[in-house]
Amino acid sequence: MFDVLKKSTIIIQRSSYPTLLLSLFFLFLFAQINAQTIDTYAGQPGGAGYSGDGGYAISARLSYPGRTTVDQFGNLYIPDGNNHVVRKVSASGIISTVAGTGAFGYSGDGGLATAARLWFPNSVAIDSKGNLFILEAVNSVVRKVDAAGKITTVAGNGTKGYSGDGGAATAAQLDNPVDMAIDALDNIYIADKYNKVVRKVNAAGIITTIAGSGVAGYSGDGGPATAAQLTSPDGVAVDNLGNLLIADGQNAVIRKVNTAGIIITIAGNGTYGFTGDGGPATAAQFTVNSPNDLAVDNAGNIYAADYQNHVIRKIDPTGIIITIAGLGQHAGTSGDGGPALAARLWFPTAVTVDACNNLYITDTYNQLVRKISSSSSATVTVQPKDVIVCSNSATSFTIEAVNTATYQWLVNTGAGWVDVPNNVTYTGAKTNTLQITGATPSMNAYTYRCAVANACGVSYSAVATLSIAPTVPPTVSIYTTSTTFCSNYSISFFATPANAGTNPTYQWKKNGVNVGQNSRGYIHENPVTGDIITCTITSIYNCLPINTATSNAITIAVNPVEAPAISITSSTNSVCYGAPITLTATATGAGNNPVYQWKKNGLPVGTNSPTYSSNMFLNNEVITCTVMTRGDCGPPSSATSNSITIILDQGPTPEVTVAATSISICTGDLVTFTATNKSGNPTPIYTWFVDGKEVGAYSTIYSTTTLTNGSEVQCRMTVPQCGGGSTKDYSDPIKIVVNTALNPSISISSDFTNICKNAPVTFKATTAEVGVNPVYQWKINGTNAGTNSKSFTTQNLNDGDVVTCVVIVDATKCFSSSNTTSNSITIKVTTPVRATVNITASVNDICGTKPITFTARTQNAGSTSTYNWLVNGNTLATGNPTFTYNTPVNKDNIQLVVAAANSSCATLSADSSNTITLVVKPVPEIIVSPVDTIVQPGAQVQMRVSIIGNVASYTWSPANAFTNSQNLSPLTLPVLATTTYKLNAVSANGCTTSKEAVLRVVTDLYMPTAFTPNDDGKNDVFRIPPATSITLKEFTVFNRWGAKVFTTRDQQTGWNGKYKGNLSDMGVYIYIISGTDLQGKEVFVKGSVLLMR
Repeated sequence: MFDVLKKSTIIIQRSSYPTLLLSLFFLFLFAQINAQTIDTYAGQPGGAGYSGDGGYAISARLSYPGRTTVDQFGNLYIPDGNNHVVRKVSASGIISTVAGTGAFGYSGDGGLATAARLWFPNSVAIDSKGNLFILEAVNSVVRKVDAAGKITTVAGNGTKGYSGDGGAATAAQLDNPVDMAIDALDNIYIADKYNKVVRKVNAAGIITTIAGSGVAGYSGDGGPATAAQLTSPDGVAVDNLGNLLIADGQNAVIRKVNTAGIIITIAGNGTYGFTGDGGPATAAQFTVNSPNDLAVDNAGNIYAADYQNHVIRKIDPTGIIITIAGLGQHAGTSGDGGPALAARLWFPTAVTVDACNNLYITDTYNQLVRKISSSSSATVTVQPKDVIVCSNSATSFTIEAVNTATYQWLVNTGAGWVDVPNNVTYTGAKTNTLQITGATPSMNAYTYRCAVANACGVSYSAVATLSIAPTVPPTVSIYTTSTTFCSNYSISFFATPANAGTNPTYQWKKNGVNVGQNSRGYIHENPVTGDIITCTITSIYNCLPINTATSNAITIAVNPVEAPAISITSSTNSVCYGAPITLTATATGAGNNPVYQWKKNGLPVGTNSPTYSSNMFLNNEVITCTVMTRGDCGPPSSATSNSITIILDQGPTPEVTVAATSISICTGDLVTFTATNKSGNPTPIYTWFVDGKEVGAYSTIYSTTTLTNGSEVQCRMTVPQCGGGSTKDYSDPIKIVVNTALNPSISISSDFTNICKNAPVTFKATTAEVGVNPVYQWKINGTNAGTNSKSFTTQNLNDGDVVTCVVIVDATKCFSSSNTTSNSITIKVTTPVRATVNITASVNDICGTKPITFTARTQNAGSTSTYNWLVNGNTLATGNPTFTYNTPVNKDNIQLVVAAANSSCATLSADSSNTITLVVKPVPEIIVSPVDTIVQPGAQVQMRVSIIGNVASYTWSPANAFTNSQNLSPLTLPVLATTTYKLNAVSANGCTTSKEAVLRVVTDLYMPTAFTPNDDGKNDVFRIPPATSITLKEFTVFNRWGAKVFTTRDQQTGWNGKYKGNLSDMGVYIYIISGTDLQGKEVFVKGSVLLMR
């Protein structure tokens, strides 16, 4: 391992913007991402895993890594999602686990982070103090690992939901958050994905929503971010000006929330695709669920992980978008050591930029983190080449690099990358050329690469392989894929070498004479029977005396061109119907394995065979056969045989049909079935079946009354056939529907049962099992009324009338009863009365504008009356029997108009209440200066007062605080402590008013050094002196072991010398006090106090 040169700098975190040192700003101001160099920084291809801690990160296994971050020392932090841990890659490339046990869960707060359980950490970030923050989507929390390695939860309560804004972040609910960012003030921004918002946790731990309304959509640009719609906030970052950037993935856009809280779209046109490079970012397309993550570099360039396009894109400060990494094709890890634009990425989830403008790409499905080195970083410009040497020979690997301060060659012998030492085998391990003095056979397939580094971190060269030439002689065998050799076709031959290296020399021979090219393959044109083909190879290795070998020989036998012909014969020409017949084809000139197609009456039958057998022939059917060559020697061709006509000894073909007197019946109905013989045979035999069971009745008629619903009736007719035996025919089955007897029922309901005289009432009937066309008869007191309808409306009802309905069942249906009568409804009829209304006021004759409540008292108005409150004849409120007038004016007239509802039989005309005229008296207005100001102890202040309005008298309090309290604008006595002064005034109409002024005295905080809590009323409480000018944040007392015995945020509360209700021991205690003074300056005091009794 090797050291990376250090320098004092601040790393730009993914999603943060700390202030850079001036020297760092000039050092990296013009550093740009070098799109020519990409390499793997952590992980290795070949599948997910969890290994490698303590070694180089390029030897480690990751499992679905997420959104990374870099600290000020160049350490890269990786949320290793499916391993449920967070890994750290040091600036020298060494990986370790800094949080999580590898088992999923949610535990460990308050202890070491490496003993805690995480559940799929998605994102990490670093604050200005170097604390590591971990976002866990499944647990829906954000956790913090401090400098001592202790872990705590700082946001989310571990349950999914959307709550807690305005309170402690640890009590809030998040729902599958996926990313976070931390700004220079240590505010945390959380992409709360499933809630479709971005949340902010300030440095005091209070959580709020700063973007998104919580409703999915794409709206709100140009307005407040909290009113905008987001669909899928997948990533967040903070730019160098403090603006919040949001990757709104499902909307395929990037949005910006400025420091004033206004949201706009800065990239993406909201449609899916992969277009727009070289033009305005707002006209470009991202694909579905992209972009997935964002980062910002020193120059203000924005980098976006275009997840499903498998690329990284860059938006410069002028708004122009380009692609800087990825081919746009997935499923591959190629490209290390070459141009980033030629590399394959596979669902890049995240992108991070460090202070040197190196770009780190989370290549999630490849289980890698890859790095694009900036122009300030150490970069390999010429990659090492593979080497093949003889055993115990010397060789070397060389690279060329720029901006390089240190070199370190690495070797992978199969167990991961380790440093190459300088020893008897290796020299130059820390230079650009690695010398190998004796390459042994055990070193075969060792791979080497060089790590180059400077103050901007480490980069790696491509991998080169050392191959040790074998000590066995070469061999070669040849083969051809052809199974048939034809006189007019070429033949392809292929060689299979062994122990000859990657590119041996080939020499093909025909009949011992050199032919063909130096190639693994040879095409032999115009073959002749007896030609002999061989191949001689020369190995690339020069480690043995003999380095050539000759193959096996292949002798050619040529076949003629195909010209097919075919004829067919039959086993017999005349048989009874159903007897088997076999036909045989004889083909010539059709080559190997020709294809046969039999045809009956010109339509394909049978299989690919020279014979065809069947017992399903019909009279006069014509049989032929076509043979087709495989095209082995000549183009595919075919020939058709002679035809054979089948002659059958015709016998009667049975055919029977059945008809039923009815197929839909009631239970017990008689049904008769009749069979009809259509075959012409005079002596058929009939057999009847019900539901597949024989029921006798061997005639053309079958009758029954025992059928059930779904029964199927069928007849079988049997007739004798040619050559003996018989054939049978089954009629189509007839399925019977047996209808269940209806059991009719009816119930009625009405919209009202308590009505006013002559009010209309509608009755409705609800029936069951009455058929399709039942008949309804409505009755009032047993007398027919209404029409044949399921509803009945009348307004001619009297008090006590009884309404019923009789339903008569559909005559076409089966039924147990032909009619039934409903329940009865008795009607209550009420005679109308007239409604009245009166109103009262909660107060009248008032000083100044204050709310007055008016209450209505009505008679005979019903429960659904309408209320219209009038002020000076104009409607001001409706709907309620009470009305609160918030802005009364002197001489306003208040009145209520009530329209009574008909349901309580009040009259339909409106009734007006009495009128109340308001008396509102003016209140004087007092103006005092100063109202609230800060003064030095002992200062005198001149109060300046003016009063608008007619005032009868006034008084100041406290009266003894002025040189003359009778003066309207008095001078205060010397002010020694913060004091509130109050002026009370009474107007000529009796209305009173007052105004306060506060003089705040700046006094320093001085705490007593001892107290005696013995309940004698003297010095019993250790507290902040009352006159002290401080806004308290915390007042805490600790015992000598550091345990907290008292704390408060109330300046008026002190410690009584007790802990959990018990007296504390005498001795020295430590206290801390923090807050702000009257001028807003921070106050922090730490001291000791002696407790005595």
